[in-house]
Amino acid sequence: MKDVLIITGSYPPDICGVGDHTFNLMGTCAAQSWEMYYRKNWNIYTLFRHIRDIYSTGANFIIMQYGTRGYGWSIVPHLLCIYYSWFTRKRFGVILHELSQLSLKAYIAELLILISANKIMFTTQYERNFAIKRIPFIKSRSTVIKILSNIKASETICPIEKRNIDVAYFGQIMPLKGIEIFIRDTALLSSNIKIVIAGQVPPMFVDFYNKIVNLCVQTNIQIITNLNQAEVSELLNNTKIVYLPFPDGVSERRGSLLASIENGAVVLTTFGKFTTKEIERATINVYENKIKDILNNKTLLEEKQKAAKIFFDTQMPHDWDEIAKSYQNFITK
Repeated sequence: MKDVLIITGSYPPDICGVGDHTFNLMGTCAAQSWEMYYRKNWNIYTLFRHIRDIYSTGANFIIMQYGTRGYGWSIVPHLLCIYYSWFTRKRFGVILHELSQLSLKAYIAELLILISANKIMFTTQYERNFAIKRIPFIKSRSTVIKILSNIKASETICPIEKRNIDVAYFGQIMPLKGIEIFIRDTALLSSNIKIVIAGQVPPMFVDFYNKIVNLCVQTNIQIITNLNQAEVSELLNNTKIVYLPFPDGVSERRGSLLASIENGAVVLTTFGKFTTKEIERATINVYENKIKDILNNKTLLEEKQKAAKIFFDTQMPHDWDEIAKSYQNFITK
């Protein structure tokens, strides 16, 4: 019998960052005694089946990943949280990966989780503060457990001057990620430097991907999809600048930021209300610097590369095993 159960609606090969997060957790030593509950059908009519199946595991501590792309717009995860938190002796915790940026509909639904969950784990302090400001009583039963990138670091970090890709975008190729801004800001440079867009394409965004391909053809930007983890690490370790123009600003929960930093690429990005002072010191603000000037400033690139390493060493968990232990300690105490 395994005492900790982790619930997820997505898991590799599904294209979902939270699914990848679950995969990394389940591969740790700390999670060897965990059991994973992964289902694809979250239709409202499956509620009692989920309750029965979760009971059958015998787990006393349940951790639900929320939200995953696999849940869709289902309310079943919220109802499971209410049922197990309020009507059973089991301890039910939720890892909330997003709150402040949700649509009104999604936010209202997520309130059900906030008011009912026995334990709530946020991935940034900003998200926890946002929730506590609105529902003060969750302060005593919530915490912050930061995430790491789903991409591993290269064994040897390549010096800036030996990297062959000048500017790259890395992340899921989908709307609201700033990809069109990336193309706009780099298009005029593409005849003189090497520019790459690399990432996965969620199935529901194929039309958007086709639009991006057409833009890349017009602007001489190379686009690469569906690289495995080792290939992504190699690409980032061969890139001088990773430009991530997030519409809402960069934050610690951006896996593409963390993957880039771990592989020694200097991150050029947008600052916003989620951006900590530590991230500001480790990255370059696109609103204050021009890409061409940065590429010609080796000293700045090397300084930011060093600052980013300090940020990662001092502000982030050391490994996924530390994260898994933090989840387990918080849900069981």
